[in-house]
Amino acid sequence: MDITNHQQIINNKNGLISFGYNCFINTGLQCLRHCPSIMSMFNDEDTDSKLLERAQQFNKQLQNKENTEDEDSNCDDNLNMNIKNLDLCRIYFSFKKLLIDLTLNNQSANPNNFIMACNQKVRNDDSIYSHLFNGSQNDVSEFIVFLLDVIRDVKSNKTKMTIQHQEIKTFNQKVKIDSMKNFIKIFEGDYSWIIQDFYYMMVTTTKCSKCNYMSITHDPSNNLHAEIPNCNNINLYDCIDHHLGQEKIHDWVCEKCKNKEGNFKENRLIDGPEILVIPFKRFKPNQQKNHKLITFPFLLNLSPYILGNDSTSKYKLFAVANHLGSSIHSGHYTAYCRDIDTDNWFCYNDCNVSPIAENKIVSNKAYVLFYKKIS
Repeated sequence: MDITNHQQIINNKNGLISFGYNCFINTGLQCLRHCPSIMSMFNDEDTDSKLLERAQQFNKQLQNKENTEDEDSNCDDNLNMNIKNLDLCRIYFSFKKLLIDLTLNNQSANPNNFIMACNQKVRNDDSIYSHLFNGSQNDVSEFIVFLLDVIRDVKSNKTKMTIQHQEIKTFNQKVKIDSMKNFIKIFEGDYSWIIQDFYYMMVTTTKCSKCNYMSITHDPSNNLHAEIPNCNNINLYDCIDHHLGQEKIHDWVCEKCKNKEGNFKENRLIDGPEILVIPFKRFKPNQQKNHKLITFPFLLNLSPYILGNDSTSKYKLFAVANHLGSSIHSGHYTAYCRDIDTDNWFCYNDCNVSPIAENKIVSNKAYVLFYKKIS
């Protein structure tokens, strides 16, 4: 199947069949379908051919195991690993086939095989994501993280990563080098283009107000959760400020002088990812939803949030996942996605696909934003 560029994948504006509960899955799939990084999968046929061959070998090994009574614990360990690998492959290839179906047919595609593959995996490994495929409405942002994790695991390889030697002259340079070292430590044995394009490192600096002692931590993430501040006329930058800004903390004790008064912490990004996923924190622990309108730009400048503010990180919006309703386990999801060739926007509402004016994209239904780095 020779599908080699992003525009071919999204040329047909086809929808996805609904079974009454899976609009959150359909919405997540349409948003990812319009993501250039996800579409790069279709340019990797050699790797996928080898992956399919491995999956067939896994399946043969499982069938052979079922026909024997070998009680070797090592064989059982291999069996469990092969089941996991086979489940991941089933999801990946059913996802890829679903995207091809959306491309080649002039009708809504059926996501049932993909959903069944996901359900089989979470049942086999007792996954924390098992609730996503139990036949009820669920959270589109959780589904997106689940699917990105699957693709990451399927495509992961041990990768030798090094840091180009450079003279460290400033504190920020030292922090960045330390963050890169942490990144390598975490991902060197499990690296893929999902890590490269979707993940970023966030550095958290906790500082004592009395002796200026600092504690620094480095954490990877593949989405930037945007907390909604308690004010009027909110925009996306207000939410990012709330997440990445400086705040006083009351539960931290200085390791050096034991001071616990007036201390603060600050979050900064080491660099912006190629694809930036921003879910709004609209749902409280009691599931009550925040319906406030949050305005967001079509061109986002993330540079002020980069450590040292010495890089350019500008992004262009390409998709929005919307939630209509008052509970995360009810209501309805739709996707607004941009055609990268014409810049026209379309609304994907399960089977129904229709053009939508750009001035309708920003609404209080917006739940997850998708941006592509442009510089």
